[in-house]
Amino acid sequence: MKKSVYAFLTILALALFLIASACGSSGEDCTGVGMEMCGGQCVNTQTSSSDCGSCGNACTGGTVCVQGSCSCSGTGIEMCGGECTNTQTDADHCGGCSTVCGGGATCSAGICTCSGGLTYCVDKCVNTDTDDLNCGACLVPCTGDQHCIQGHCLTAYAESCDGEDNDFDGLTDEDENGQPLTRACDNLCGPGTETCSGGVYTGCTAPVAVDEVCDEADNDCDGLTDEGVTNTYYDDYDGDGYGDPDLAWATEACTLPSGPSQSGGVYVEDNTDCDDLDDTINPGAVDGPPDFCDTIDNDCDENTDEGCQCSPVDLERDCGSDEGECNHGTQICTVDGWSDCGGAGYVPPALGEECNGLDDDCDGETDEELADDAYENNDSCAQARHLPDANEGWGEVAVDSLSLYHGASTDPDSDWYVIHAEEASHLECILHPGDWQCNFRWHAVLTVPSDDVHEDYVMCIKTGGTCGSFDYNFCTDDDDSAAVYDSASHSYTMVLTWDGTCGLDDSWDFYVQVRNAAGAANSCQNYYLGFELSYDGPVSSDQCE
Repeated sequence: MKKSVYAFLTILALALFLIASACGSSGEDCTGVGMEMCGGQCVNTQTSSSDCGSCGNACTGGTVCVQGSCSCSGTGIEMCGGECTNTQTDADHCGGCSTVCGGGATCSAGICTCSGGLTYCVDKCVNTDTDDLNCGACLVPCTGDQHCIQGHCLTAYAESCDGEDNDFDGLTDEDENGQPLTRACDNLCGPGTETCSGGVYTGCTAPVAVDEVCDEADNDCDGLTDEGVTNTYYDDYDGDGYGDPDLAWATEACTLPSGPSQSGGVYVEDNTDCDDLDDTINPGAVDGPPDFCDTIDNDCDENTDEGCQCSPVDLERDCGSDEGECNHGTQICTVDGWSDCGGAGYVPPALGEECNGLDDDCDGETDEELADDAYENNDSCAQARHLPDANEGWGEVAVDSLSLYHGASTDPDSDWYVIHAEEASHLECILHPGDWQCNFRWHAVLTVPSDDVHEDYVMCIKTGGTCGSFDYNFCTDDDDSAAVYDSASHSYTMVLTWDGTCGLDDSWDFYVQVRNAAGAANSCQNYYLGFELSYDGPVSSDQCE
């Protein structure tokens, strides 16, 4: 029973195999896009290199089957002449089919490339520094007689000895026969030739000159005879052995001439005579005291009468000055030198300046560098000098020996003072405390120097405040100051009045400034100040009028 079942199964399996083989042979089961039965095999004609697109269509020349067509694959791979070609590196198909790199160029990244610093131009490698058809760049030709030199078209010119190929024939410093350039180097000694070497003519074959000697021959072959080697001999007309330095009378010779000179004298080697017409004047003569103080350079040393204090004796000359108060005088030359300045009318400078408006010391300045007055420095309000108090009823406070002057300065002077006007006690105020005290009077007097212009002086009275901030300011050049000038006494008088109150202190502090008027100069002459406080009264219970 078991053997029967096994035999049945074996027969069934063989039957199924034969059926499957019969189906495959007919192509009925080779299905799918591009699937075909080729040579009894089911193949994909979309990718099969032997059956590409159809059975039996084999891909050749390195192509592969892609979507049923034979084609080349890869970057830069193209079909050229039926073969897959790498146009990035193939010199016959560089960058594209049939693009040939000529002249020894290679293909790199699809571009014809030259080595050795050459440039690829059209179909070959060229040196654009020297190529006449591609000078400096491709397709830039040189024209006419030009040649390409270092990338520039230059015109050839005649060869010269300079180390350069001037005619662009590949040779340097050559003649028309290709030999080194030569030129004549004749001199007065004879003919010669020199040859160009390294851009310089050298090797002159002319006879060599020698140093010139005094023999009446041209030893150094320069066309001159005995030049620079002769001696100069000078004319001694007066026969004192010293020659005249004037070359117009001199001569050139190898030895001292024995004959007479041009002037009829003789020739000598010396040329230090300063007067060849006088045999007593020469470098060997004596000059100076006591016999030769004669204003003549007897010994030719360019100094006259050296050792003499003056010359000639009895000569007179002006001396002194006519500046200021001085007058010129006269000096006389003696054997001992110049006398002191003197003579009729001679006025010398004073030893010191005085305050007199004159230039006593004759230095062009007047009244300069005299002493300041005793109250300096008091040029500003802050520097104001305190004067004695002016007590009511005690009379005038006088201040003299003052000046608008700075001896060491030309700046305008300005004098400041401060004075206290002190009220006295009044009996009537004891009896009438709080009543009005009428008519306090402040007298201020400025007496100007009699020799000065009074308008050059200004006196100002300032009160009711401090420096820089006064309530009241009265000046003699103000129209409303009530200042009066008296020409007989040369004095300005200014009177200020005020009213007071019994029982209160009616004293005042007055700042006094004396200054130059605008444009006025300083003066060392003394001015005078006088101050007085008085009280006229009365005491009144009513306000003062």
